[in-house]
Amino acid sequence: MTLHPPSFVQSSGIVGAPIGYTWNADLALDLYGQKDQNPRLYLAIDQASYKAKMSLAVAIAEVIVWRFSGHVDLTDATNRVEAGWASAVDAAYARDLDAEMTHDDDQFPIEGALELALCVLGEANSAYRTGSIYLAEPVVKLATLAAHILPDKDVFQGWLSSAVRALAQAFPRTTDYDRASGVYDASHEKPVPREFFDPPFRYDDNAAAAAIRQFLQSLDPQRNPHLRSADEMRAAGFTGTPYRY
Repeated sequence: MTLHPPSFVQSSGIVGAPIGYTWNADLALDLYGQKDQNPRLYLAIDQASYKAKMSLAVAIAEVIVWRFSGHVDLTDATNRVEAGWASAVDAAYARDLDAEMTHDDDQFPIEGALELALCVLGEANSAYRTGSIYLAEPVVKLATLAAHILPDKDVFQGWLSSAVRALAQAFPRTTDYDRASGVYDASHEKPVPREFFDPPFRYDDNAAAAAIRQFLQSLDPQRNPHLRSADEMRAAGFTGTPYRY
């Protein structure tokens, strides 16, 4: 599968927009620490199911990635986003998505911001794979970064607010997390399709299942190094048929 921008991203002016934001090492560190600076957003995000939070993390990361279209090679970034969407269905699909910051100073506003987004996406995936009950933290980080670097903050905030409300309604969190263990098992939860975050999509269980089925069948782990092969998934104990839903 080759990812293309969702329709709302295409119509928003995000794709390839000129770079007009400030960037330096101190700012990057401040943005990275935003998980503790927006408790209202954290609580709103945390009202959604565990798998919904992971899907929101990938959706925001994807918006950030498309913002840099035409400015830098996005092959690895889109591969990571694609693997993130697969992981949101089942963590067994994706390899470790951890990324490192190498361009964090004011000489690299594009590469630095993109790398920060991919780094936080990797954190979200790691938290998700281990069942950390604090999965909302990297989602807040990604949202704060997106608001800073996107050309129209209001457009993004409107989309984010709608997405958070829709997730809490369609995929509500129905249980308290065990703060003693800090771990939650989300294996029973429904995954959220990528299309859910594109406003033209009308959600119901059948439409969601069809979207997820089509997405998984379109994936090619030989093309995307961040995806596990079917044989690797089976060897790791995956039950069912890989890349089918």
